[in-house]
Amino acid sequence: MKKKIILYSVLGFLALTIAAFSIWYYTPKTFLNGVSADEVGSIEVFDGSTGKRFVIVCADEIETVVENLQENAAERGKMSVHYDGIGFSLRFLDTDGNLIDALAVNSKETVRDDPFFYHTKSDGFCYDYLDQLEQKYAVPSNASDWGISFETKNVTGSGLTLVCKQTRGYADGDLQTGSFYVVETLQNGTWKEVARFPQENDIVWTSEAWMIPREHIVEWDVDWEWLYGNLSAGQYRIGKEIMNFRGTGDFDKSMAYAEFTVS
Repeated sequence: MKKKIILYSVLGFLALTIAAFSIWYYTPKTFLNGVSADEVGSIEVFDGSTGKRFVIVCADEIETVVENLQENAAERGKMSVHYDGIGFSLRFLDTDGNLIDALAVNSKETVRDDPFFYHTKSDGFCYDYLDQLEQKYAVPSNASDWGISFETKNVTGSGLTLVCKQTRGYADGDLQTGSFYVVETLQNGTWKEVARFPQENDIVWTSEAWMIPREHIVEWDVDWEWLYGNLSAGQYRIGKEIMNFRGTGDFDKSMAYAEFTVS
């Protein structure tokens, strides 16, 4: 008899647990519950599909995003913890810069709020609106938009002087480059790297950062004879990688080029 009572108690507990979990799981979730748009000082946004970042600080735009997420109750779907892809990652910060909440709007129908994906059957999440704001605010991710342009002088078959100009443009970090460069030649309408000399060991470029000050011109002498030899007469271009460096692990990279002619 005692064993039956224990068994019934265990079964009853399991039934209650399953029922409670089912109620919790199938109850629609409201995001940013209890958060007023006035409490949000900024929203940091990262677009996982383009790699672009921007920050929303306009009160009306913050209100639009917050109210959209609050008005679209969503149902829990599958677990999200083993998936890497995201759409728009949002970090909601208060006026002192403290984190209020974080989630990702993956589409008009789906929000990722680990450890689950959530799906709405309402009017839809603000995915398209965030896409519009990206076009308005996103930090450019290419060197020309950062105000970087290259010119060449003192060109010979074995090297040249590369002139780097930074003027206007927009970058939210420090602009810098390194020792790496590449020389390419135009073949059948396509730029291809010039054939390198055979090397006994892999080429290792030095890792120091060469700073590019804002509204300045810097020059670098490039001697490629050790790598490409003496180039024959023709049309070429030289490329260097430019970095918009915001911090460790937080940067954008883009190649910049300058064409030149060897006579």
